[in-house]
Amino acid sequence: MIVIIVQTPQYMAQSHDWAEVKAFNFDSPVLLLQNLGIFIFSYNITTTYHVVKSGLENPSMSRLLKMGLYTVATLYLPYACIGILGYMSLGEKAKMTDLFPNRSPLNGSYDILMKIGKVGLVITIYVAYLMRFIVIKTQVFSFFKMEMTTKKNVIFTLSFMFLPVVIGWSYPQVTDWFSLIGAFSMTSLIITIPSIMMAKEYYLEKEFKKLTLILCWGIPNTVLGLMATVSVFLKMIGAL
Repeated sequence: MIVIIVQTPQYMAQSHDWAEVKAFNFDSPVLLLQNLGIFIFSYNITTTYHVVKSGLENPSMSRLLKMGLYTVATLYLPYACIGILGYMSLGEKAKMTDLFPNRSPLNGSYDILMKIGKVGLVITIYVAYLMRFIVIKTQVFSFFKMEMTTKKNVIFTLSFMFLPVVIGWSYPQVTDWFSLIGAFSMTSLIITIPSIMMAKEYYLEKEFKKLTLILCWGIPNTVLGLMATVSVFLKMIGAL
């Protein structure tokens, strides 16, 4: 993040000027929808929610909401900063860059600091992924009633830790599938199904103000997620 902040003015001087930077750009609404899926997928905390809840001494609603708020805010802030600085650095060229750290270096620079930062980022991602993988591993072993021996634990962990790397290296378009999963499955798990459950509960309890708020939140976001699903699918089949 420090390298990106320091280099942003230099990239702007090399690539474009301040007049080309727009505060809001809706020239490509379809592109926004296509990236919404991967955005929703990145914010999935449902796989760790129940583990955190079971680990709380007093799992009250306020503590769970606070945990979710802190988690989403922690995820959102660095994403937003990198997105804004990436657009300021490259302008319209940012649309053609899948990962901002892989952008072309400055003229006459070997971009050593960013390369070091990418190595540190890979290590951080592996640690974070391993922490989330613990939940999946526990559920799989429990579901199939398997004894978690040291050998099975190591084989299972290494297989699922490095399998995504092999898939991503051999099939770079796999991000489209993540966008499709995020747009449809994550929208259903995070927005649609919880909205239906909460709407039913508030209706039975005659809490019509809360019911209205839930519907105002759930319906537009569900429609937006479904539109993103269709947009990503059309992109994958070459219709867009």
